[in-house]
Amino acid sequence: MKGDDIMAMNAADIAAWLASHPEFFHDYAEMLAEIQVPHPHAAHSVPLIERQLLLLRDKNRQLASHMRELLRYGEQNDVIVDRAHRMAIDLLRANTAERVLQISYSHLRLDFAVPCADIRLVHPRAQGLGEIYLANIPELERLGERPYCGPYASDAVLQWFPDAHRMQSFARVALRTVRGEVFGMLALASDDPNRFTSDMNTELLSRIAALMAAAFERTLEL
Repeated sequence: MKGDDIMAMNAADIAAWLASHPEFFHDYAEMLAEIQVPHPHAAHSVPLIERQLLLLRDKNRQLASHMRELLRYGEQNDVIVDRAHRMAIDLLRANTAERVLQISYSHLRLDFAVPCADIRLVHPRAQGLGEIYLANIPELERLGERPYCGPYASDAVLQWFPDAHRMQSFARVALRTVRGEVFGMLALASDDPNRFTSDMNTELLSRIAALMAAAFERTLEL
């Protein structure tokens, strides 16, 4: 390579040339110890080999951090699965709709730390459950298969919560029979605006609602 050609090369050209000529550092191995490059976390320069070691250590720290994060998520998921399992067992053992209500509220409050939860049923067979029964819930018609999570709730639903003026985020999910017929609603509320958000994963909420719905369907013989 001529001198004029070297002067015309930019950094990308040099990098490409070195990548295509790996034998260069084999032929000039002593340069690896002589080349000084900027330290990644300080103002002074260090040998190229030392810089590579520093980069490897940084990558190892990042990998270790990601691994700890994955382990933490795994442990959290194990706890959630265990709580959902206990709730399912208790609901299977419930032999009355009143007992289903008690179990549902207890697990939501104690195991899943939901500050406010309310269940309303529109099926005629639920008329003996007091205020739990409503002849109609207009909001049910707007609920799709996926639960709603976000900052809004209708005035009718807000009345279900004693401290409605403090609530800043809400979740609502329809209760359905195995045939897909809607017969009620599970509504949750929190004074934390980030507890129920539109971008949250609703898989757990859907499964909890399905467990409750199956228990009500069995005990009320829907």
